[in-house]
Amino acid sequence: MNAKVSVRVKASRAKLILGALHRSRLKLFSYWSQHPGVDLVLAVTPVVAHGIFVWHFGGGNLLAWASGSQRTDTYAAGAAVSALVAGFTGTAIAQYGSSSGPLITWLRAVHGSKIRKNWLSITKWLMVAAVLCVFSMAMDGGDSSPKGSNWIFETAFLIAIAKFARLVYLFDLIMTSVDKQDEGSFGAEQSRRKHERALSARVAKPTESRVQFDEED
Repeated sequence: MNAKVSVRVKASRAKLILGALHRSRLKLFSYWSQHPGVDLVLAVTPVVAHGIFVWHFGGGNLLAWASGSQRTDTYAAGAAVSALVAGFTGTAIAQYGSSSGPLITWLRAVHGSKIRKNWLSITKWLMVAAVLCVFSMAMDGGDSSPKGSNWIFETAFLIAIAKFARLVYLFDLIMTSVDKQDEGSFGAEQSRRKHERALSARVAKPTESRVQFDEED
């Protein structure tokens, strides 16, 4: 008996802990989705930690082993990808701003502020990341030593990753909203058709009875 009670108590405690963790995760995710500036903290903190690690242990410096041409090629690729995605998001913003219809109106009413903040932050900071990559190329110069350009590129790289993650979240938010709206429209259409069939059946019954009565006469 005591063993069963103990198992139940442990199970209830586990449910409480899992519930608290789930609520905390939702709160953190909600805060992250509504505050794009958090991405800068998430990008700069690993760079600072990495710098302290390299300074303390004297190893683990990324791109320090690569040649000058390899580093400049990497910086150029980072600048190109960041600028390309920033241009894509800018086009998407223009398309969103010029669109109209019930779905777009609903999106703006429900998620308008969140979409605006995230989209502007993504476009702005991806362009900043591209500029930082170009600055890294100019600072490096193709010599044997990166001259600190690798740290600038590392910061730009992590900013781009954070904004890519936010872009994926934004697309998921829009597509999920569209799916919910479509499901609601489909359910309303099904209910309307069901109601019409029920009305048709009610109208048909008196007609059948009248036909049978006329045949008997």
